Amino acid sequence: MAGGSCDFGVVITTGDEFTVQTTGLTIFQNKKTVVPIPGWGLSDLIFARTRAAIPAGASVLRITYNPAKFPPHDESKDTLKDRLVRDPNAELAGYMREAVKGTNCRHYIQILNAISPIGSSSYTVRGFGILNQDVVLGRRIFLHALAFIRIFDGRGLCHRQTELCADQPGSFAGGAEVFGQARRRPLSRVARRIVSNAP
Repeated sequence: MAGGSCDFGVVITTGDEFTVQTTGLTIFQNKKTVVPIPGWGLSDLIFARTRAAIPAGASVLRITYNPAKFPPHDESKDTLKDRLVRDPNAELAGYMREAVKGTNCRHYIQILNAISPIGSSSYTVRGFGILNQDVVLGRRIFLHALAFIRIFDGRGLCHRQTELCADQPGSFAGGAEVFGQARRRPLSRVARRIVSNAP
């Protein structure tokens, strides 16, 4: 279907990595290791779950993710002045336009890693991994899978909305404020609404 038309194009930008993180009572106990997991098939699983959430009969195209087309966040450009003059939606549209070049889908879905604070601390967890947390009376271990999606209109690559795909409420996730304006609605419901509103 490459180069043809489709209802949904899916771009998975979570990457094949698993984070092993330890936090302790002092900064000397804190450690983070990112482990490459290309053989785990994580992206394949995410695509399969995404495909299953989209209504039957809708055509779906998986678009290969090229990291070079989604440059990492530049901390040096995160000043107040830059925030005032930047247009994040235009930047997102530009990245997606490069990523989906050569395809023609009515809608595009980008799946990314989400970030959550660990309780009330200044530490965070991101994406997929395991957290080993030393506390006063023992140790707590969490397995986390944090992701969210962005949905784009395929005609102009404008950013339609952001939806929360998965989180770990009640354990260490901080709630809605962690994800900004992300809405906690199942992808299947969002996809059904988009298909039902199609002209």
